[in-house]
Amino acid sequence: MSQRRDDHDPELRELLDSIGLTAEYSVPTTLTDEEIARAEQMLAQVMSVPRTGAGGASATLARRERTSWLRRQSRSRLASVAVAAAVCVLAGVLVVVQPWGAQHSAAQTPAMLHFANVRAGQIAPSGEPAGELLHDLAVRATAMPEPAELPVQRVELDAWWSSSEWLDDQTQAQSVLVPVRSVAYLLPTGERRAIEYRGEPLDADGRPTSLEVEWDGAPSMSDSITPLNTAMGVDYPESLPATQADLIEALAPADACTQTRGGCLLSEVATMFEGYVVSPRVTARIWEALATEPSITTLGPTVDRLGRNAVALTAAGLNPLEQVVILVDPESGSYLGSEVILVEVDPTHGFDPPAVLSFTAVVSAERVAESDVPDDSTAVRY
Repeated sequence: MSQRRDDHDPELRELLDSIGLTAEYSVPTTLTDEEIARAEQMLAQVMSVPRTGAGGASATLARRERTSWLRRQSRSRLASVAVAAAVCVLAGVLVVVQPWGAQHSAAQTPAMLHFANVRAGQIAPSGEPAGELLHDLAVRATAMPEPAELPVQRVELDAWWSSSEWLDDQTQAQSVLVPVRSVAYLLPTGERRAIEYRGEPLDADGRPTSLEVEWDGAPSMSDSITPLNTAMGVDYPESLPATQADLIEALAPADACTQTRGGCLLSEVATMFEGYVVSPRVTARIWEALATEPSITTLGPTVDRLGRNAVALTAAGLNPLEQVVILVDPESGSYLGSEVILVEVDPTHGFDPPAVLSFTAVVSAERVAESDVPDDSTAVRY
């Protein structure tokens, strides 16, 4: 949307001003109660427009599965702020305002990353051998600064996660993508504090959708404290074996990952980096270990969901219809995020391949003081 178009369309300018999108195109981080009410009213009007065809909201959905990010029981005023995505459609312009942090808003990202030497919107099943690249990333990782010597690990994520439900005939599912922003604190007590915000559901192209998916009554904001798995405590990354063979076996046991060793490894690495603050020393050991697995290849350079330069590593997923991608900073060797791509038709997902089933971007991973953890008096304990 250009400045010229805005200046010459007073009606559009008035509408954008009414939802807080100023002439300087800034997005407010907080909204007044009156602004929230207006935004919710506008959103309801847009979402009330019926969708046609078999994939429309009129189809009755039966519960199938959900991603487990919001099985929580907490609600606050922040929930209404997170849900208040003000949407306006005027003269072919779609504007989405998400108050929880526009600079990292997942809904502003493309549905598919662009990979080198691959047509836009597509993904290659494999790329070039990744061994040499991973050795280089390991060297670069060793030069990263050590995390601060503070007791709490803080990991902030920006993501799209998919949720699917079967249609009545049980032969095809409907799916949506849900923008999620989360901050997790790994406490020295062996607990995990997770504060999560969920945006409005999106279709495969990242556009708001009126498809109604059952959410187990989950609120749009949750705050919970759960004990960590005793097998993967607060110091899990530091407890991993030092030798490459033992490290590979710990991350991807041969008996469980016979046919998909590379996919197992990348999935486990993603889980670790998206849940812990991993030291440069351990990061380097992981890249060196991955370099020994030939099924892990590189798709070359790309730009991640937060606009950061990245190199993409990929392998076939545990589900043979899916492909796993992890993204690493080519300069520092630091982990940036992961993507799961649907590459073949799967009736349990309502997306046409290739399609992003989920992505997770690590906004920050750092150690902080216990005093930096927000008050937990309203958090739900499990």
